[in-house]
Amino acid sequence: MKNETEDPSAVTVATVPSRRSTKETLEVFGKVVIGIVGLCYVLGLIVVTIHLRKFGLNSLDLPQLHYVMAGVWAMLPILLPILMSVFGIYMYQVQDRSKPAKTMTQRLINFFFVVIALLIVFYLVLKFVGSSLGMDFGWSSWVFIPILGTFAAASITAGLFLLSLPESRADFGTLSIYLGVIVFGLCLGLVYLVAFSNNTYQKIPWSTGGGRPSEVRLMIDAASKPYLEGVGIKMSDIPGQTESTRLLMTTEKELVLINPSGNAVSIPVATVKSIVYAK
Repeated sequence: MKNETEDPSAVTVATVPSRRSTKETLEVFGKVVIGIVGLCYVLGLIVVTIHLRKFGLNSLDLPQLHYVMAGVWAMLPILLPILMSVFGIYMYQVQDRSKPAKTMTQRLINFFFVVIALLIVFYLVLKFVGSSLGMDFGWSSWVFIPILGTFAAASITAGLFLLSLPESRADFGTLSIYLGVIVFGLCLGLVYLVAFSNNTYQKIPWSTGGGRPSEVRLMIDAASKPYLEGVGIKMSDIPGQTESTRLLMTTEKELVLINPSGNAVSIPVATVKSIVYAK
């Protein structure tokens, strides 16, 4: 037999995967942040447009930051249940490992205590945030509508994940089902945005990116009094001051008020000398 000799000069070089550099990590993080801000802006634009269309107004003159804040509020009712579910599963697993349950009844009891604890924490957080920002939390605004949005987000995410699998492209029937799940999620998401705009968004103060009008009193000059009274804004007994009225939104050129009849009224910014906001 012929003996094969190895070349002593041959050196085997092992390929070591290079770690992601700090610059690449920051670039990825920056793209993620930009993507989230862009998503918030698009969602906020849809929410604000639906909200203001009830008054026959467009929202293109508002600052971009207001759209972003409206989008953040639209995403919070979806993100909070998801984060709570993930945290609840983690807490249940930790509790189950520390005290292994022998029967199914014990497992259900452990799960029940975890759910109750999360609900209490969730209620206290909402109560604290609501009292600080002057929000009115109700079952429809912060329970049923968020569940609708969560199902929409879950449907879209599941459809995109299944669509990314290699085997999904092999069968046309499977591909159609996955695309149908995504379309269903998008339709459900649109229903969520409409419900959120017409309910939850109206209970969030305008000063924090919501759609609830602010209670204000306007200080005007004597020449503007007939104009304001002509559009339904009532004057108080104090000279040059209106009665308490609702300020829907402000732009660089105009203030949009809601008169006692429920109609939106636009007045020039130069008409108002100062604004007194209610606490």
